This record gives sequence, structure tokens and C-alpha cells, in this order.
Amino acid sequence: MKRTLIAASALAALVAFGATEASAGNGAVIQQFGRANSTSALQTGHKNRIVMQQNGRGQFVKAVQYGLRNYMHATQQGNRNAILTDQYGVNNYAAIGQDGKFLSASAVQTGANNVVGIAQIGKGHTASAEQSGSNNALGIIQIGKNQNVQTYQGGNGNVSLVIQAGF
Repeated sequence: MKRTLIAASALAALVAFGATEASAGNGAVIQQFGRANSTSALQTGHKNRIVMQQNGRGQFVKAVQYGLRNYMHATQQGNRNAILTDQYGVNNYAAIGQDGKFLSASAVQTGANNVVGIAQIGKGHTASAEQSGSNNALGIIQIGKNQNVQTYQGGNGNVSLVIQAGF
């Protein structure tokens, strides 16, 4: 009995210590309203935030953040949309929107003080943004249907904006 109590106490202390060190000050809010939606979030570091919301059905969001003060916000409304984000570093921010159906967006950021964006309305769009370095910004707005964009920025202080419209 005494060994079991000591083992349980040691295990609880290790778990508590590991959880405190790995996720101190991190937060996540996830809401799903439709059916067959799935989310996955992993945060390691300090003061990282994730907010996700999905309304339709058959949607998927995966967010991974390693570092300090990274923020991610994702919203999907329609059906069968997917969002993938990976952020590594300090003070990176990615927003992403999406409204219609069959929309796919991905954002990968490494470094510090990088911002993405991405807002898609309509159906069949694919947007991919990758940034490495510091103080980079990006845009991407797609309206209509079946439009694709892939962007990559490396280095420091880069700015990019892509707007595609049409139905």
C-alpha cells in the first residue's frame, strides 16, 4: 500500500511538472457544430494561443505551434474544408478564414514576427503559404471557385499580397 502511494505521488509529480513546463500559459478554444469534423492541436512553449471554429460537416483543422507567443485563428463554415498550420518560433500569427466548400489552406511559419492571412470564399480553392525568417507578411484572398495559389517567402521583411476574384 505504501509503495503504491509513493509510486502514485511520484507519477503525479512528474506529470504535473512536465505539463507545467511544456504548456505554461498556452491556451486553445475549439468549437465544432456540424458532424464528422475533426481538429488536432499541439502547443509546446509559452503563451501560445489557438482558436478554431468549424460549422459545417466533414471539416479538418490541424494546428501545431512550438515557441513563444504564437497565435493561430481558424474558421470554416461550409463543408469538406481543411486547414493545416505549423508555426515555429516567436510572435508568429496566422489567421485563415474559408467559407464555402472543398477549400484547402495551409500555412507554415518559422522564425519571428511573421504574419500570414488567407481568406477563401466559394469552392474548390487551394492556398498554401510558407514563410521563414523574420518580419514577413503575406495576404491571399480568393473569391469564386477553383483558384490555387502557392507562396514562399524566405529572409526578412518580405511582403506579399495575392487577390484573385471571379466566379
